[in-house]
Amino acid sequence: MKTRLILLCTMLLCACPPAFAQEGISLCEAASSDDYLTKSSGQFLRGTVNLSFCWLELFNQPAQEMHAGGDLFTGLFKGFTQTVRRGAQGIGELMTFPAPRQPDGSFPVIATDCSLGVLNLEAQ
Repeated sequence: MKTRLILLCTMLLCACPPAFAQEGISLCEAASSDDYLTKSSGQFLRGTVNLSFCWLELFNQPAQEMHAGGDLFTGLFKGFTQTVRRGAQGIGELMTFPAPRQPDGSFPVIATDCSLGVLNLEAQ
């Protein structure tokens, strides 16, 4: 079972960059695609990114709050809650990325944002 899961993840990681490059879409847009391969690989990578970089919200949210003239403690609270939320979204996406379409033709959606926006890597 482990070997199959590792093989599936490796195949998705290898197929993902060429698929995104051909379509000219970003990682976060790919996770919402109507194409199954693009959607599943994009959702897998977005879940991995969200789970890997959720801790950046501990620094990002207080900085944004202070820049907006807010309170540091409010920023720290926002950072903690956003870290937990983004980590939970990452786990949810990693658990559901291979899910097939729902009866109405749509895919299950766990998250609509990703950490790449925090890293300023989302721009095309």
